[in-house]
Amino acid sequence: MEPPNTALWSGRIFPRCSNTHTGSDAPSTYYVGHETVVPDEADKALPRVVEALFAFMQRNSAHLTEYLRLPMDAVVEIGRQVSI
Repeated sequence: MEPPNTALWSGRIFPRCSNTHTGSDAPSTYYVGHETVVPDEADKALPRVVEALFAFMQRNSAHLTEYLRLPMDAVVEIGRQVSI
């Protein structure tokens, strides 16, 4: 599957925004969420092998900013830790 090109569709879907007071173009900012898997010490946690496999697959997956081809200087990444 071909990844989307946000530079192409953002110009078509969202017309160029201009600040009515100054007449200048407003820059776009993209907010992206990111989760980091951390081990859980509780008895109800996943087995260590399954947890290690899941964490490995998540670390090696492509980031959303690369998939959507977002400009790196316009991305704010908000992260959190998830225990499994």
